[in-house]
Amino acid sequence: MPAFIPESEVEEAALEILSELGYDYLYGPDIAPETEDAEREDFGTVILPRRLRAAVDKLNPGVVAGAREEAVKKSASG
Repeated sequence: MPAFIPESEVEEAALEILSELGYDYLYGPDIAPETEDAEREDFGTVILPRRLRAAVDKLNPGVVAGAREEAVKKSASG
């Protein structure tokens, strides 16, 4: 019989590894649609557009703004 690992244990392990690598995380309901700090239009939205745009701008300061915006749009549209 295959071993069963609860999703919560996988999530905790992933969060611990990412924290050790310097990443931060937010509790999903805190950025959920229709909240004060909403970062997505609905729960089907996987990419957080505002954060993606900020990262693209930070990592590509020498790239024309229109090209950066096009990259964000292509990434967000899947």
